[in-house]
Amino acid sequence: MTDNLFNLMLSKVVVWSVVVWIQVQAVTNRTFNVEAHLDHGATVRDNTTHAFRKLEDPGAFNGTILCQLECEQGTILYPNNSCRCVCKKNFALHNDTNCEPASWLNWSSWSKCLRSEWGGLQVRERICKSEGRDSPGACNGRGSMARTCTDITKEFRIRKNLNNLLDEELHDLLQAMTKFKQDTSMNGYWNIVSWHGYPGRCRWNNNITGHENNHCSWHHHPLFQPWHRLIMVQLELGLSKHLKNKTLGIPYWDWTVKAHDIPDLLTKPKIYDPILKKYVTNPFYKTLIKIDDGRRVFNERKPDYRGLLMDRYLLKGTVRALMCHDYYNYDSQHSFIPHDQIHNCMCVDGACDFGMPTTSYAAYDPIFMVHHSAMDRLFAIRRELEELYGVADWTKSRVVGQYAKSNNESPRDIRDAFDWPLSPFCNSSMNSEPVTGREGMWLMSNAYYNEQLFGYKYDNFDLGSGYKWEVLRRDFRRNVIDTDFWNDDHFVTELGDLTKANSHELPRLDGCAVEYSNPGFHVAIDWK
Repeated sequence: MTDNLFNLMLSKVVVWSVVVWIQVQAVTNRTFNVEAHLDHGATVRDNTTHAFRKLEDPGAFNGTILCQLECEQGTILYPNNSCRCVCKKNFALHNDTNCEPASWLNWSSWSKCLRSEWGGLQVRERICKSEGRDSPGACNGRGSMARTCTDITKEFRIRKNLNNLLDEELHDLLQAMTKFKQDTSMNGYWNIVSWHGYPGRCRWNNNITGHENNHCSWHHHPLFQPWHRLIMVQLELGLSKHLKNKTLGIPYWDWTVKAHDIPDLLTKPKIYDPILKKYVTNPFYKTLIKIDDGRRVFNERKPDYRGLLMDRYLLKGTVRALMCHDYYNYDSQHSFIPHDQIHNCMCVDGACDFGMPTTSYAAYDPIFMVHHSAMDRLFAIRRELEELYGVADWTKSRVVGQYAKSNNESPRDIRDAFDWPLSPFCNSSMNSEPVTGREGMWLMSNAYYNEQLFGYKYDNFDLGSGYKWEVLRRDFRRNVIDTDFWNDDHFVTELGDLTKANSHELPRLDGCAVEYSNPGFHVAIDWK
């Protein structure tokens, strides 16, 4: 997608669909009749470019959209007869329709140094306010800053693409994972994976919605990525004790890359060890689960390859998440696509009592490790983009504030998520690993900083289908930086237009989307 076509998004008034923008007249009445204003050969214009796209679905809005709002700066109209008002950057929405100026308060002092072997961490923040109240996401620019505060005394671990491991690295990974799964200590594989779900070791969580079975993990919640980052660090450090190469991190499975099959490491009971030059038992294939009633079962898989190999769908969902300005929208997008897609497609047709689709047993499947290494990579990419373009705002006001704003009822676990002690990492009787157990390491507020506190990096930030890091940076700048307003409903990218219709939820089989359909998600923008 060229920059000229992107400029069309800045036109005064635009009707958007999955593939269409059409210029319409200004909305001056509360009843907005789309058909009456559509010119099937319209030219979309702004001050800098002239371009044209033909209307392919003139009936998309079914005639009339009723908007009962008189918006001061801008309106987003939806085909289900709903609408909402939006404001430009550095303005905040008040009373659903009015836009009042928003500005940053002064910077706080630097926090106390949180020490680590990889530089440590100090942070400071400032809050965006409008009319005396917090206005998360309304102010343009940086709301948080971070710096190191100790010497770097340990090498960083590098998480590499699973398909790019050298022969020596694959051999090392196989022998280490085999030993790690035999390790029954507090820092061994069995103890760590049991924190995610079964047997429910965080009893203090049982009064929280979704945690009735006492599991420790969080999903579809602001603590989702911070908690899973910590368990991945815990698993990585446990694995590292058995690795010869201490700089090798848990590799990631990049499901955005077009492939004819998923990697052998994830599908074959025997795998070729290039150093031993023979086939060996694959420790990433199967795990024995010991149930309290005495049963001994293995993790179950019945993968639907149609869903697992939908690289374009997974890529679009990934990029759309990374473009989202609102943290709730980012978290919602990547939690469904790609996260849930991979979990659900690993075991379908109801054959999954002990498989990846279940919170209780997902972590017992070694695919969990390489999948969540990839999920954590998205978290790292988001931080890198925001730091690069000077819009990092990892603060309670911004992150939790946007999440709470999108939930009519915000329970305490959401309101206080930024400073919520993440169990069991904060519990010294369950966690003896100092990297995750040290005071403050187990808070959402600090889990954002993977390099300084946890000592790992990724080999690169390229995605699949030729969508390289430099392309992602261009799209982020185009949709987040070089605009007068933020709009998470529609992005113009070099992959094409991204909307909920082509990058969110699709028809599913047991939760696994197996057919790439595009039902259409049309919105109209009236920007004054």
